[in-house]
Amino acid sequence: MNSKKAILDALLVTEFKAGNKKALSLLVKRWHSQFCKQANWYLKDQSLAKDVAQESWVVIIRKIHTLKNAERFAPWALRIVHRKAIDQLRRAKKVQTFGATEIEQLAKPEDYNSDRLTKIDLAIMQLPVKQRMVLELFYKNELSLDQIAEVLKISRGTVKSRLFYARETIKQQLKQ
Repeated sequence: MNSKKAILDALLVTEFKAGNKKALSLLVKRWHSQFCKQANWYLKDQSLAKDVAQESWVVIIRKIHTLKNAERFAPWALRIVHRKAIDQLRRAKKVQTFGATEIEQLAKPEDYNSDRLTKIDLAIMQLPVKQRMVLELFYKNELSLDQIAEVLKISRGTVKSRLFYARETIKQQLKQ
């Protein structure tokens, strides 16, 4: 992630901890839509995703004082959104079990209208969920390998491996 963004987040977190309520509103403006997108990626339902983002903000506000390194706000907060989205999936009985390195298929490629998707989108949708999650966090959320490892609670090597195999699979599918 861009270090300027992390520094700005750290400043806002520090200001909020010091009692500046305006800093919280700026954090919300910066991150709320990203939290909604992240939750929607799991849930495939925008209204549920908004609810999950809102629930996540409640937890973030309540627990922000426990965040020791304010520059780690992004992976810390995204991990909360991740957990809340998984909790929502569990409640809806869409996912039976979830471990640190295992998640069931959330959406299948045949669930999408292939006329609207590009070849790359189709190739990405055909990847295993574990690889898609890493691609999402790396390219869309611009998280570093270490931050992804922290969010998903897997090793950095596993993140690198999933990213590598996802890229290779997409290359092979696009060649065909």
